[in-house]
Order: sequence, then structure tokens, then C-alpha cells
Amino acid sequence: MTDNSATLEGLTVLRRDSNGKLFSTLSVPHLSIPSGACIGIAGPSGAGKSTLLDVLAGLLVPTTGSVTWGTTPLSNFTDRERAIWRRQNVGQVFQDFLLIPELSILANVVLPISFARLWATTDQRQRALDVIASLGLKDAGRHAAVLSRGEQQRVALARALVMNPSIILADEPTASLDQVSASLVTDLLFDEARQRHATLIIASHESAILSRMDLVYRIVGGEVQEAA
Repeated sequence: MTDNSATLEGLTVLRRDSNGKLFSTLSVPHLSIPSGACIGIAGPSGAGKSTLLDVLAGLLVPTTGSVTWGTTPLSNFTDRERAIWRRQNVGQVFQDFLLIPELSILANVVLPISFARLWATTDQRQRALDVIASLGLKDAGRHAAVLSRGEQQRVALARALVMNPSIILADEPTASLDQVSASLVTDLLFDEARQRHATLIIASHESAILSRMDLVYRIVGGEVQEAA
């Protein structure tokens, strides 16, 4: 079984304000995430939840400290090495979705596959269509530009899951959804994670999601704390 545990040590993310002065946006002295765990990240808007997810995905290199997934020292990798590792291991749902408006639902969902090969296989396309259908999305040929915000969010989730990632990172995945769709998306995330013993980390304000987690961390003033 793949070791999908994560360890963060002495981690800080610093940025500069408009006057050029450094300030901390995230501080994680130590954080251990067990392999296959379902972890919630809570906290107010602007607290650093998205920053933490981007650090865990290798999209953002911390100013100090280390990020290790299993035995993989992610923070020591080059940009190219992190990109390859991320493609092979991570499915990420972004708050702003990052869909390509001119592409269809299906083309957006299989896009991660195209980074690894020229085109999706028949099985991979069928996997994409199955995930699309499971999220209640109709007509996979529709362009992303004509979709509602809730539909775009579900396309972003399908794209994150299509390659059966061992690590799933989701940033407010139900924020634009009605109650029925939010419940469907939440169930799918947990089902996908548990079927493959994937590590699931969700940043959310929703108590209905956080209550289902194995463990919840709260970010307060840029510092990560275990929730009571």
C-alpha cells in the first residue's frame, strides 16, 4: 500500500506587503497527516487555507521548512520534479476552478491525462465519462463557457478525480453548490478516497463536511492548530 502520509516541519510562507516589508501568511512548526486520512482545514477567509493546500501540492515552495510525502522530500525537488510528482499523485480542486472555457466538459476533465500522453485511452475516456455522470453533469460535449458556476465546480472535481489520485486536495469544493449537489460531491470525495486509501484534505467552512473528517486543523492568524 502506498504511503500517502505527509509531514511538514518548520514551515513558513512569507510575502511582501505594498511597502516591501515581509510578513508571514502561514506558519506550520509541525504537522503530521496520516496516510489515507480524511483531514479538514478550517478557518476564516484569508487565513491561509489555500496557501496550505498549494504548499502540500507542491505548487508553492515554502520560504522555510520542509514538506515530505511518504519518503518523498517534496520541498527539495526542482519545479519540473514537483510537476511530475503532482501529475502522478495529486488531484486538486481549486476555488476558481481553472477550467478552459473553449473546451468541452469532457476535454477539461481529461486534460490532466494529456499532460502525460498525447490522448486519453478508451478506458480513460470512459472513466472520465463515468465521473462526469456520477456528478450529475449532462451533455459532456458542452463548453465550459456556458456552464453555471455550480456546474463548473463539479467539472473541476471530475478533473481532479479522473486519474485516480492517491492524494486529493479540495479547496471549498461545495461553495457554489446547492444542498443536494453539495451532498453528492461530498459523498463522492469520501467514497473515492476510501476506495483507494487516498489521503483526502479539504479546506472548507462547511460544518457538514468538517464533521465527517478524521481530524480537523484550524488556521488562526496564519498558524495551524488542531481543532478542539
